[in-house]
This record gives sequence, C-alpha cells and structure tokens, in this order.
Amino acid sequence: MSTSLRILTVCCLFAIGCCLNITNCDIPKCVLFRTGTPAHNTMNQLNETMETKVIGLAIRRVQSSNDTRCYVDTKAFIDAFKFDHRRPFYAVLGLYCITEVEVYFTDYEGPYFHNVMGYLQVSKCIISQRQLYPFQNRFKIFMVNYVEATYPPLGKEYCDGSLVNKNSCKVWNTLEGILYSPLNFANSVQSIKELFICNQTFPSMKEMIFQNFPMHKHLSQLPEMFPRLQLLSILNGNLTHPPNFPWNDEWLNLSINMSRTEIEQEKFVGPTHVDIGNNYHVRELSLIENNITDLSTHTFKGFLHKIVLSRNGLKLLSELTFRKLQGFQHLDLSSNELLVIPKNCFQGLGELRHLNFKMNQISHIPQDLFSDNIKLVFLDFSHNRISKIESNTFSHLRSLKELHLEHNMITSIEVNMFPSKSVEFKKLILDRNPFSVVPQALFSLLSLDLISFQHTNADFVNFTQTVLEFARNLNQIEANNRTFSNENPNSMHRQQIDESHKGKLDFTGSKISNLKINNYDIFDRKTNGEEELHKSLLSMFKLFEFNLNNNPLRCDCGINQISKVIKHMIEENIINHDNTFNKWTCHWPNEFKNRHILEIPERDTYCEIQHERCPLNCTCYVRSISEIIIVDCSNQAFMSLPEVLPIRKLDLWFQRNNITTLANRKYLEQIHSLDLSDNNLAQIEQGVFIKMENVQKLYLNYNSLVSLPSEIQAHFSGKLRIEDNPFKCDCNTVWLKHWMINNPNITIDSQAVRCNVDKENEKGKKFISVPDEEFVCLVDFDSYNKVLVPSVIASVIAGLMIITICLMYIYRLEIKILLYIYLGFHPFDQDKDCKEIIDVLVIHSPESTNWVMENIVEYLDFCTAHYLVCEMMRDFVAGFSYQENIATLVKHSKRIIIVLSKEFMDEDILKIAWNETQDKIKILKSNYAIVVSIDVNLKDIYNKDLQQYIKRGRYIDANQSLFQEKLLYSLPQFKDEDTRAKSLPDIKYLIQNMYGNDNRDAEMYERHAFLSYCEKDMGYVMNELRPIIEDNGFTLCLPDRDFVPGAPKEENVLKAIDNCLHTIFLLSGDQLDNEWSVFTFRSASEKSMREKCNHLIVVLGDDVNIETMGEDVRAYVKTHVSLKIGEKGFIKRLLNALPDVKDHELYIKNDENNFVNFENLHHTKMENGLKVVDIIANVENEGKKNGHVKCQNGKINGHVQLTDIQLDCLSLQYQNRAFQNDGIDAMDFNENERK
Repeated sequence: MSTSLRILTVCCLFAIGCCLNITNCDIPKCVLFRTGTPAHNTMNQLNETMETKVIGLAIRRVQSSNDTRCYVDTKAFIDAFKFDHRRPFYAVLGLYCITEVEVYFTDYEGPYFHNVMGYLQVSKCIISQRQLYPFQNRFKIFMVNYVEATYPPLGKEYCDGSLVNKNSCKVWNTLEGILYSPLNFANSVQSIKELFICNQTFPSMKEMIFQNFPMHKHLSQLPEMFPRLQLLSILNGNLTHPPNFPWNDEWLNLSINMSRTEIEQEKFVGPTHVDIGNNYHVRELSLIENNITDLSTHTFKGFLHKIVLSRNGLKLLSELTFRKLQGFQHLDLSSNELLVIPKNCFQGLGELRHLNFKMNQISHIPQDLFSDNIKLVFLDFSHNRISKIESNTFSHLRSLKELHLEHNMITSIEVNMFPSKSVEFKKLILDRNPFSVVPQALFSLLSLDLISFQHTNADFVNFTQTVLEFARNLNQIEANNRTFSNENPNSMHRQQIDESHKGKLDFTGSKISNLKINNYDIFDRKTNGEEELHKSLLSMFKLFEFNLNNNPLRCDCGINQISKVIKHMIEENIINHDNTFNKWTCHWPNEFKNRHILEIPERDTYCEIQHERCPLNCTCYVRSISEIIIVDCSNQAFMSLPEVLPIRKLDLWFQRNNITTLANRKYLEQIHSLDLSDNNLAQIEQGVFIKMENVQKLYLNYNSLVSLPSEIQAHFSGKLRIEDNPFKCDCNTVWLKHWMINNPNITIDSQAVRCNVDKENEKGKKFISVPDEEFVCLVDFDSYNKVLVPSVIASVIAGLMIITICLMYIYRLEIKILLYIYLGFHPFDQDKDCKEIIDVLVIHSPESTNWVMENIVEYLDFCTAHYLVCEMMRDFVAGFSYQENIATLVKHSKRIIIVLSKEFMDEDILKIAWNETQDKIKILKSNYAIVVSIDVNLKDIYNKDLQQYIKRGRYIDANQSLFQEKLLYSLPQFKDEDTRAKSLPDIKYLIQNMYGNDNRDAEMYERHAFLSYCEKDMGYVMNELRPIIEDNGFTLCLPDRDFVPGAPKEENVLKAIDNCLHTIFLLSGDQLDNEWSVFTFRSASEKSMREKCNHLIVVLGDDVNIETMGEDVRAYVKTHVSLKIGEKGFIKRLLNALPDVKDHELYIKNDENNFVNFENLHHTKMENGLKVVDIIANVENEGKKNGHVKCQNGKINGHVQLTDIQLDCLSLQYQNRAFQNDGIDAMDFNENERK
C-alpha cells in the first residue's frame, strides 16, 4: 500500500473514531439559555494580558420529548466568543444542565485557534471526553471541571451505538487539570482507572481534584499515570493514610508562558500566604474529609508548598511527620481531634508561613514550638481548649500578621506573649474567651489594625486607671524607641507610635458597662493628675477606635465626663466624628436604652445612692446637676405611698404597684415628678394638689379614677397623663372637660381620655368630645311626692327610735364618759379601792416610747388624780429580766395599760405581759387590763385570748376622739386621797423580795460595781460615765486601774465579779471585743442567774449591733432589761439599778436626756418598799454648782410636795416635769394645759 494511501486511511479511521455523527442519532436539539458574564482578566501570556471571556449555556431537554439526550450547535456556541487570531484569549465555557441530560455537540469544521486556552465547566450534564472533541478541534482545552456532573460508565453506548470505552485520548492527552465531583456516583465511572482508561500515562496532567470519588484502591498507580503532577486534592475519598506525594521534586511553570495577573495572584496565594511566583504551579497535597486519624508513623517527604488535612478526625502527630519536607509554607490541620502538638513538630521548617489548628482539642501550646518558624505570617488556634499562654510563645515571630485565639478558655494575657514590637503584627482575635476584665495588655499593641475582643464577659474594673496605665506604657514605648534608634539606626522592625494609624478595638457583644472616669473641668486649669488623665484620653482615642456595639453600657452619671471629653475632641477636630461613637448605645436605664451616649444630656443622668430614708425594696438615685433624688419603687407591690422619704426635691417612680389612694403626705411639696401609672388608684385625697403645686410631671394613666379633685384647676400647671381611667361623664366631671380643653398643654394625649362604659368590649367616647348636655347625673326617686305623708312620718319616727337605741348601745362608753366629764357622774364600772401601791403599769413597744410618754404617761402623771404611773422604759429596773419586772409590777398595780402597735405584735414582752395579766384577771377582776391600739386592726392580733378580751369592750383606739378621757374613765377612782402613796415604791426591792434574796449585805463586797468595757469605749467611760457614778458615792472596779498587774486576766475578772455587787457591762460594736469580754459576760450573767439578782447590768453603746453578737448575748439582751447610752433617763436608771448609798449628797448633771434632772434616788427603805427622802441634792449648770433643792417636808411617805421645793438661784435653767423651763416659778397642772 502506498504511503499516501496509508495516511488517508489513518485519517479516515481517525475521523470515524473521533467524531460522532449525531445526524444519525435522531435526538432533539437542546433548549438553551445563553449568558455572557463580564469577567476581569486573570491570566497573562508573555507579559501580554489574555482577554478573559466567559459564556455559559443553561441546557434543558425538550419538555415534549421523553428522550434524555439532546445536542448543541457547536458553531453557534464558539462563534459567540468572537475569537480572532491576533490576541491571546482565556475562554471559560460553562455547560449547566437544569436536569441531568446527556449532551452532544455538532461537528464543526471551522479554523483552529492557537491563541485560545479553553477552561470547560460542566454541571449536572452527562458528558465524556469524546463528546468534547468538537471543542478540542477548534482550540486547546487545558482544564475541565465536572462539578456535580457525570462522566458516563464504560459500558454506556453513545447515541450512534458506539461504546464509551472505545474513546481515544484526544482531550485527556493535552489536559493539564481536572476537577471531578460526580452528581451520581452509581451512574458514573467507578474509578480513576476507568476515567483515564484511554491511555497508560498522562504527562501533561499537573492538577487533579477529586471530590466524593473513591481513590484508595488506585493510589499506588498515580505516580505512573501522572508523573508530573503538581497538585493532588482528594476530598471524601475514603483514604485512611496519605499517598506518598509528591513523587518528584520538579516544580513546573504554567503552560505556554502563562502567568497570573497581579489581582489573580493575590486572590490565589493571599488567603493561603504561600509565597510563589505568578507563573508557577503551587505544589499542594489536600486530603480533606477522609479518615486519616494517625500520622505518628507517617513522614511526608519532598518538595511541597502546602498540605491540607482538615476534617479527618486526626488524633496523633509525631515530631517527624513534617520534618523531611522542603519549601513547606502552608499546613492546615483544622477540624480534627488533636489533643497535643509534639514539641519539635515544626523543627527545621524555616519557610512555614501559614499554620491552622482551628477546631481541635488542644489545651497547651509548647513555649518553643515555633522557635524555627520565624517566617510565620498566619496562626490560627481558635476553637480549642487553651486556657493559658506562656510568656514569649509568639513574641519572636516578627513576621506574624494575624493570630487567632478565639473560642478558647483564656482568661488573661500579657504583652510579652505577642510580637508587640513588630510592625508586621496587624490582627489579634480573642473573641468568646471567658475574660472577666479587659486586659491592660491590649492597649500596648499599637501597631495592630484590629484587636477583636467580641462576646467576652470583660468589663473595665477602673477605666480611669486603665487610661493612666495606657499613658505610662506609651511613655515607656517612646523611651525604648529612642534608646533602640540610637543603638540601631538602620532598623525598621520596631514598634512606632504613629498617630495617623488608628487601631480598632472591637468589644462587640461583651459586658462593658463602666466607662466612668474622674471628673475634671476640660477648659479650666487642671491639676497635674487631671492634666495627665486628659492627655491620656486624647492619646487613647487618637490611637484606638473603640467598637462597643451591643455592650450593656450604663448611662448613669458615670458617663458624663467621658461624653464631655469625646465631644470636646470632636469639636476641636482631634478625632473624626465617624460612626464609631454611634455604636456606643445605652443599655441602662430603660429610658435611655438604644440611645447614643453623646445624645444623653448631663442633666438627665443619675447615679444610685444609699439613703437612710430610701424605702425598703426601693432604689434611690440622685440626678447629676439638679441633685433631685429619684425614688424608684416600681413593681414592688406597694399598697400606699411611704410615710417618710428623703428630704429633698423628689422624682417618685411608683408605677406598677397596688396603690389605691393618693394620700396627703408631708413630702408632697418636695415632689418634682410623680409616676403612679398602672396602679389601682381610685381616690385622691383633698389637699393633695394644693401641696403639689411644684410638680412638673404627674402620670396617673392606667388606673381606676372616675374623676379628679377640682382643686387641680388652681394648683397644677405641669404635664399630666390620665388616659386609660374609667372616668364618669356626668355633671360632676363636666368641669374637667373644660379644663382640659382650655389647657391643652397640660394633658398629654388628651384624645386618649375616654368615658367609662358598662361593657368591656365597648370603646368609650372621647372625654373632651362629649357634648355638655350629655354630662348629666341621675336624679333619685322623689318618694316624698309619691308616698303618703303619714307613712313617711311614722317610718321616720320608728327609724329614729331604733337608731337612737342602737347608737346608745354602740356608743355607751362615750355616753358614760360625757356624763363623767361634764357631771362628774361615774355610776358604772367602779371597783373598790385596792391595796396595790402602783396605780397604772404601762407596757408597750420600745419604738412607741415617745408617743406613750406624751399621750399617756404625762397625761396621767399630771391629771387631777395624780396617778402613780410605772412606765417600762422609764421605771423598769435594769439587770432584772422582763419576766421579773412585769410579774412583780402586775402584782403591785391596780391597772395595766397595754399599748398595741404593729411592731409589738410578735414581741416576747407582749406575751409575758398578757400571760401575767390573764392570771390576775382570772383571780381578781375582769377590768384590770386596758388595751390601747395604735393603727392595729383586730385581725392583726394573733393571741386568741387577747382577741376575746378586746371584743368584750376593754379596748381603746388611740385615733378616736376622747381617747384620753376614755383612758381616764377606765382607771380607778379614789375616795380616800390621804391613804394613797405619793411616789413609786422601790421596784428593785419589790422584785428581790418576790424572786430573790434581798438580804445581800453590801458590806460583804469591796465595791459597788465592776465596770467592763472595750478599748474603744475607754474615753467615754473614763471621762463621762465613771465621774458621774463615783460622784454619787459609788465605788467602782476598773480593769485599767484596779486589776492586779501580772496576775492572770481570768483571775482578775473572777475576783472583780465576786467582790462587786454589780457588773456594768458596756456593749458596743458588732462583736464582743475579745475572749475575755465573752468570759466576763458569761461569768457575770451566771452570777445573776445563780443569786437571782440584777448583778449584770448591760449598757448598750450607740454603735452596738445586737444581731451580729453571739447567741448568748442576743438571748440575754432580748430577755433582760438593758440600758442604752443617750436614751432618756439613762443616768437615773443606771443609778437606780445600783444599791442605795446613805449619807451622801446627790450630784447629777443637768442632763436633757433624763426625765427628771434632779431627784433623790437614794432613799431609806421602809417596810412597805417606800422610800424617805433624807438628803439634799445639788444641781450643776454648765459645770457650776449654783443652786440646790431643799426638801423641807421630805419624810411624808417619801413624797416631795411642789411647795417643798425652793430655788436659791433663779438663773438656774433646767427641765423638769413639775416646772416651767425658765426655772422661775413652780406651778401645778390642770387637765387641759401644761406649762
């Protein structure tokens, strides 16, 4: 056969083997949607830019046909690119099937374009390389991507009946790169051998990417099939160990003198930080999402730029895993299960630039891990379990630009951890770490573009201190730079302070609430400290931009100074007013929520304060400029306004409570604004608006008001809200309509005020829109004109008689009292004269003492009958228990008055008094006890016996009229005045006679009292208390004066207690001073109990806190009568509790805290317990003894008559129950007047 014939035959065979004659296939034409996408140029050729053209075809089969095949006109598709032979082209051909379709292309006999490089992308289509021959005949296809597309299996037939496995390698032989990710693996080729069955080796193939395609069976054949491969990527390929890639170290250029453009090069290597030329392939091994769990025995070898092993479940590495790699720059081990990184894992890898350990379980980074990796640019340890970073871990990495440490367990950082002195370090990410405090180290990283501190729990402990510390660090950096520059004049790798560079501190989603700095005047002259703080703030805001988005900023008075500084810097153009500060929004209080802090006027801000008059469960604040006190009691279930509030101009917030009445309170005149919205307010007392003339805002909306007091018209001019109240639209409220219309600036949203309606689902009329004629009141039925007059008269008379009888029964006590007052007629409720010495015993709560003294005791003392009154806070003997005092005095009293108050209901004193009272009532009389109530209802009394007694009538309400007259009527009426005692008996003698031994001989004791006190009370004891006691003839044992030096303290204490009649124990502070105080207290209390006397007398200091004392101290003070420094009658009661001293001149200071300033407290006992005055008392005034009281007739039953008291010095000033304050005259009292 001739040579020409053989060539012709080969060509014909080639044409038959390479082309499909689709005209014989009888398949429909595809339905196409062509899209041309503008694209920037990505490649160069011989330094000339290759024009990039992108055209895609959206392909679907004819819907009227059941055939899953169709064809495309190749000529029309290629002509759309408008290629020419002059310029180099980079053509991207997109074939996108809407549904899975087998696509064929018509043969095209056009010219071959040597200047075109084709990049083919196939999606959801079924296409083999043979079907691509019409394109390969016109230009070179150097890259094919099968993305969710299908390469048909070898046994599949083409439309002309030929098999896929008969393909030639026309496309594959020249192909430089392939990406294969099958849409349906079951219907595609099953292995890489089947995909490349047309030949044994493919030397042109440089890049291969396989996704969701099994590769584990043919790994060993890859080096022979693809000997010059530069990039191998296998995603989800069922690998359990990596291939021995690369199999050569040949680093290839891109084909036909191609190179990446500058923009494309940055996109290509920028995120991976691989440093290669733009005309080279990257040498990479990527094995994402396989099952490679153990690399402890594997060593990667050869020349590789990049290894990616993410999402493999990798658990183990060794120090040799990466040791034998050359040119290695990028390692991605993210999303694995690594717990530990071997210490020398990266030793010798001097070219390493990018390292990613994201989403592992690493808890520790070895300090010297990166000692050889000084070229590292990017490090990511985010989403691990790192809690601590050692010093200098990253500090030597001078090329490091970006460090990710977010989502770890780091709680603190220091500057020396990071390359803070490097000018390359630009980004530090610390998001979602459990910081509680903003680290000071952040403000030393001046070269960074971004420090991200998002979603931590960090706050500034002291923002002022943070700013000042920043300034000190800044000064240190400047000083170090000057020293370094002098020593290294040519060095550039040093942190510089560049005010034109502004780093971003991103605290988004953190817990920063406090930006408070010390107050100072921005414009006036400042102290050195204020000047330093001001300059530091200016520097901080010049060098850093703070992002505080979604932080719980407290916009209280603490933001005022920082707000002033920022506004000043913006006005002076020191900083720009960009969107930075717009993200500084308030979180608290609610009224400022989501507002920018620079918008909050200083006058509207406030801060919390502690105030003694702030109600329980409420919070008090003070406004910044006006100093108005805000009392916030919202949502606290208040039933009424408190009785007492701070004494200053007030803003009251009582919304969402259960207040029913706006009561007349003393502090109404102080109110600046009052919010009572959303309560149950139904009544406003008369006179309230007269006192509230100064109120600027009054919110009464969402309540139950049916009207308003008419006085509001003349006394209110502020802002008022009254919508959502059930106002009556009748004749009584028509004035309110006119007032609202005539004063439109007063009522806020007056259109929302509506009339009440009966049905809930109905909407009432607008109050101000209702015509006047509809404001009407219903008139009662006129029974006089409709009913017979005789019947009315008879009914009225009968009703009056019944009412009169009922009233006489209900007010029978008042009737008796009126008869007694005006007629002296006391025919009922009399009892016989009794032998008891004391007329009245008064028991009450200690908190009610002032009220009881003023309204009961003084009244009974100086009324016509001159009752002998024993009042517990004045006359109970200190040192004895309440049980002993009460039981003794109940036995010796004709009446007992029990004053009930709310705080007295649960007191043990009440229980003791009532038990003793009941016993006497049962034995002797039923009218012995008189119960007086101060704002106490019957339901508040828990004792059932006491309830029953009150129901029987022996009950007087202190708030009712004729209170004192009712009290006087209930007391015994005396017939024989001459036989009555004129003064109280010696109560101490009576108690000892009833409970203990009164025969204790004072001469058996060395001293009258042992005075025990703590060190801080020594001044009061030595300068005030001791002189008073000793000047009255008592001998004292003082620890600091009388204890034997050198003797054991326990011996001194026991000896003092044994040798003294009494122990006076001064109790102060929160706890007993020391163990000896505890020993003294217990020893003295045991002696009191043992000898049944008042040996231990407890004196409470001003600062004592009983609740924090020991249990034995609390129990003793609760059950025994104690004294308190500074209370009325303190000195008298203390001296009265001590033994009698004979033949001594009484000396008492003019003490306003005593009920009686001069009275002979030391008497001679008589058999019945009465005392006889037998001495003269001198009175001191302003340190001088300038007068005396002479008792001329002092032995008449121990009673001193007013006529027996004379003054030698009329200039003496004193206070006494029986005298005027001017001290000139002595007068008796009548029932209606006290002088």
